[in-house]
Amino acid sequence: MPALTLLLIAIAACLPLAGGEQPAGLPPEAEKLVEAYQAEVAKIRARSRHEVAQQRDQVIAALNAIKDAQTTKGDLQAALTIKAKIEALASRRDPETEPPATDAEAALSLPANTLAKEAAEKLGTSLEQITEADWDRLGGVPFAVDAHAVIGAVDTGIELKPGMTVLVVPNANDKWRCGTTPSDNSPMNFLGDVAKDPHGVIRWGCLFVQVGDAVMPPGVIKGSGRMWLKCNDGSTADNLGVIRVKILLVTP
Repeated sequence: MPALTLLLIAIAACLPLAGGEQPAGLPPEAEKLVEAYQAEVAKIRARSRHEVAQQRDQVIAALNAIKDAQTTKGDLQAALTIKAKIEALASRRDPETEPPATDAEAALSLPANTLAKEAAEKLGTSLEQITEADWDRLGGVPFAVDAHAVIGAVDTGIELKPGMTVLVVPNANDKWRCGTTPSDNSPMNFLGDVAKDPHGVIRWGCLFVQVGDAVMPPGVIKGSGRMWLKCNDGSTADNLGVIRVKILLVTP
């Protein structure tokens, strides 16, 4: 079994025992039930956001084809109307599948969403090797970054404070497209366009983290300020795809 998988299994096995004090008056077995429930709800929310975004992408792709056909026929008014609808769909965020910002900060303190510093540092250097199954087993607060959103960004609702460290783990199997021309239409994972910029860090098309004014790739994140997850593309109107992300609080 690969070393990374063994590390993730060990992390998953230890998570229920990690963390700080139990709430006063709540027995450990009751606390574990609550944590399991919260973890399951987080997974359902992540799946829901991903599935909604996939359905939206399919509709947008079909609308784009109709818009192009109307343009070819010379019906520019119809094409513009369809374009407006595409932009409206791209900018829509479903409140039923977007957890409130305050939930994210509170969820970070749960034992299932924390990770010891040594394990976080090892995992942070192996993000591209994480399999779908290993990513599912990993704890963390889930988010989904839609490349087709108006600004291609997600406000995590998390305010990093001085001395605070988190681990940002994208799903290495998720991919998005950042254009429609042959030169920029290849599916890319969170690393972005490695072919055009093999030695870059914040490549075009990558998923990056912004804390305050500082930008950095996923992994172990430090800093001070509001944390955002972003798609590195200046024009997101012709993008397709979603990359899921989990954020864990790193403990000493």
